[in-house]
Amino acid sequence: MSGLGRVALRAAGAVLHFPIWIARAAWRVIVPLFLAALLVFNVALFTVNGFYAAASSALSAAGIATPAVREATRKAARQKAQRRIVRTTSRNVTRRVQRGAARSIASAAGEAIPFVGAGVVAGALVLEVNDACATARDMAGLEAALGAGDDPEAARRAAEDAFDCTAMIREELPGYEDIPTREDLWEKARAAPGQAYEQARNAGIALSDIDWSGWVRRWFLDDAPPVMDAPRD
Repeated sequence: MSGLGRVALRAAGAVLHFPIWIARAAWRVIVPLFLAALLVFNVALFTVNGFYAAASSALSAAGIATPAVREATRKAARQKAQRRIVRTTSRNVTRRVQRGAARSIASAAGEAIPFVGAGVVAGALVLEVNDACATARDMAGLEAALGAGDDPEAARRAAEDAFDCTAMIREELPGYEDIPTREDLWEKARAAPGQAYEQARNAGIALSDIDWSGWVRRWFLDDAPPVMDAPRD
């Protein structure tokens, strides 16, 4: 090979080697800089106020969700659902209380009417028990929703579906079967007025003492008018 050929070959080798040398040199510089930047970034996440939130927001905007961001998103959705359930339950309970108070006031005079008042009592009782059961069911659903994991709404529905109002009433009144009708109330009052009166007092209703062996019993049982035998609608 001539001297000119050797010179050309060395020049070509130098040209080919230069990019490789540049890449190696750059790698030796870039890697330490990258590691240093990564270290500074991690330290800043835990030491600089607001840096973590800013970094999470930037990653979320880029479509990259960190585990903390995903957990925060789930928590926010859960809390939003819980607040909605609380508001709905509060409105429902408030409306029932309003209806119940108005109903009690409006029916008080009718319940005091001799003989026919039993029908008023029975009708009001059905509505009161139904409202009480609905409120207790709402409370069971609310309790389940507040203690739920990722799906408060599903927990609320499951708790409300599983709620048994009859079982709840039997915890306080073991012999309870169903809401008494007008005829049931009237029969109990006629058969044992003293016992019915005492049951009302034991339930917490403030009532005065009555001597059921005297004139009250005779008036209530012996001298009762025919309407007592057949309460009218």
